[in-house]
Amino acid sequence: MAARRIRRERFGAMLHSMPKPGPGRKVPAILVTGLALALGGGCAPPSPPPGYVPPPKLAASEADFEGFRSWERIPLEAPTLPTRAIPGPAFTYVNRRPEPGSRRWPVGSILVKTVEPSADPRDWTVHAMVKRSERFNPGGSVGWEFFGLQLDEHGVPTILWRSDGYGAGHTYGARAGSELGERELSCNDCHALHWESDAVLTPALSLAR
Repeated sequence: MAARRIRRERFGAMLHSMPKPGPGRKVPAILVTGLALALGGGCAPPSPPPGYVPPPKLAASEADFEGFRSWERIPLEAPTLPTRAIPGPAFTYVNRRPEPGSRRWPVGSILVKTVEPSADPRDWTVHAMVKRSERFNPGGSVGWEFFGLQLDEHGVPTILWRSDGYGAGHTYGARAGSELGERELSCNDCHALHWESDAVLTPALSLAR
């Protein structure tokens, strides 16, 4: 506030020191505007260049996962199960596939992985990944944000956690004899290795050529 007051005082002093216009004449508006900008009075950000399109991005909410059980469902053979998940059939649900020939999943793509030991969705283990933007998670599964979901008896999801793939609460145990050894793995440990398929592990959804 003090800086703004000082700028106003300087602006007024400069106007006062200017030669007085003759009768019926006014100080040119362009001169007044130039002085105001020179003193920091211009607050509007610069306009983007013609044709500029900002990169798309999606910060998913719980509403984005509602109804995922109506999406395309793909059975998973011998999946890697999340730590502490109750064993059961596993599936990947996808909201939409990329266009044929794509090398990347578009922003807004959502994949939900479930482990379904019973018909009650409250027993399910549910993880998800959302293509948030091309600049998100640059050191891991580029573009993807990972989620843990909890379903109620009606299948309505609540977000338990969300991250760029690192942190506690969403680890996986490596298979015995795997090159990663016996240790707890984060989402990025596996997904980032599959860069040729844009970090998607489900074979039926692979983009690799």
